[in-house]
Amino acid sequence: MHTTTNKKVNQEQLAVLHDFVAKHVQYYDVQSELVDHMANGIEAVWQEDTAVSFNEAFRNEIKKFGVSGFRRIAEEREIALKKRYNKIIFKHLLSFFKLPRIIGSLLAMYAVFLLFTNYSEVLLGVTNKIIVAVISIMIGLMLFKKYRQQKSGRKFIFKEYIFNYGVSSIFIQIPLNLIIFSPRSVGGYYAAAYSVLFVVLLLYLYIVVVYIPKNADKYLNEVYPAYELMQQA
Repeated sequence: MHTTTNKKVNQEQLAVLHDFVAKHVQYYDVQSELVDHMANGIEAVWQEDTAVSFNEAFRNEIKKFGVSGFRRIAEEREIALKKRYNKIIFKHLLSFFKLPRIIGSLLAMYAVFLLFTNYSEVLLGVTNKIIVAVISIMIGLMLFKKYRQQKSGRKFIFKEYIFNYGVSSIFIQIPLNLIIFSPRSVGGYYAAAYSVLFVVLLLYLYIVVVYIPKNADKYLNEVYPAYELMQQA
């Protein structure tokens, strides 16, 4: 006769689950999610039959995921959090095109338009300085990211996005350097389009390299309500 009880996975068994999952998934947030899922599955088995050993119930949980199950779940989580991160970027970028910030954005675009159409050589010099500044910021950002990882000892998907996304800003060099191939004085739609693109890319750079990393704890606590505890566990 089978017996039922509220038998729970103990701390030692949770450690076994964590060790196993950590071999297949690098991010601690996904590890915790998978461990909770597996622990609940094991406890559900014990609700039906306490005679089932932990190892047997554990093996059955592994079979449910299959060979690529862990990676698939991690990828799904990464996709969901990437969408969330992109929404944050878009929200902040959009804020620069609403009152009262849109006034400053339009003035910046007009200033670039004047520089681009009348002082292309000057703008080229400024562009080169901006590129150097961008590279310096990215190097500092990567060093800061490494410091935070060493401090916490754990990797979180959303944290990786926050401190790695700024690297993609290297592509700002492509549209900026197009000015090298431009005539000394241009006008019309090309200059206007370039001016808009120039300002939008600088705003994007500010958001991903400065603003979001500066407010990283806020966003991490929104994504992971128990983030501080997960850092210390």
